[in-house]
Amino acid sequence: MTENDSQRGGNKGAPIYGIRITVVKSHPDCRAQHKVGDTWEDNCGLDKDSIKGFICPSAYFALHPIVFGLRYGVKFPWIKDSETSVCCCPAIDTPVHFKIDRVKDKVRWYSEENETEQTC
Repeated sequence: MTENDSQRGGNKGAPIYGIRITVVKSHPDCRAQHKVGDTWEDNCGLDKDSIKGFICPSAYFALHPIVFGLRYGVKFPWIKDSETSVCCCPAIDTPVHFKIDRVKDKVRWYSEENETEQTC
């Protein structure tokens, strides 16, 4: 096993992590009515019926680069904790802050050898 293999979980392939988004600060006039504690969790696409509720599209567009990076194991150099990040929606007058967590116990593996996804 090479060093690169051990970083990717042995011969399992590349990890695809679950993501949890939680509202940590909200504005009372948020048009989407997001409240502190609202949570959305994506079990890395394994349970498509698990995502319930509404997240403002404008907010999600702001969150998407961080969500995408955390899902695929990226470590952003400007974030101290590589497992979580906080991001704000673009609404200047009614900002909402979202915490984005990588859910390490919810992972599936993409196998590069046979280009298929395997659930673990």
